[in-house]
Amino acid sequence: ISANLLNLKSVSGLADRTDDRLSSGFKVNSPDDNALAFFAAQALSGRAAELTQVKDNVDQAVSAVQAAGDGLDAISGLVDQANSLANSARSTNDPGQRAAFAAQFDEVRGQIDSIAADASFGGSNLLGSGSNDQTVALNEDGTSSLTIQSTDSTSAGLGLAASNGFASDADIDAALANTS
Repeated sequence: ISANLLNLKSVSGLADRTDDRLSSGFKVNSPDDNALAFFAAQALSGRAAELTQVKDNVDQAVSAVQAAGDGLDAISGLVDQANSLANSARSTNDPGQRAAFAAQFDEVRGQIDSIAADASFGGSNLLGSGSNDQTVALNEDGTSSLTIQSTDSTSAGLGLAASNGFASDADIDAALANTS
């Protein structure tokens, strides 16, 4: 009876170990299974988690750069539109038309500022005013990194001053100098 009891206990222990392996997906679940393999696996799992965090940070930076690129594309189109408005104002001497072009020019400046303020991802805005540089670690210990420099793409950062109603040719020339 004791031999049968020992065999039953052994089979029960093997069944429990197999259940543990099946439920966890790991061949080695504790130092009792294989101490060397267990601690090597623990170290590799820790490194994998660190590398996953680095990858997530790089993905966030890539998304921030993509948001900035989309914002720059939109801002570029608006700068072209501002240039066109200033050229239109330059081609007329009618103060009423110049004032209308100036109002549209100032509205475009406001749109540029809105896009620059909104072109962010995950709290990182590479186009707004102020220093918003983003540094991204490229390895798990932080000894290798990349700094993405921000640029002030607001109307003030681009040198697009208010139109002053395009009252004079000098006002228009100043606008054209910064939109070309």
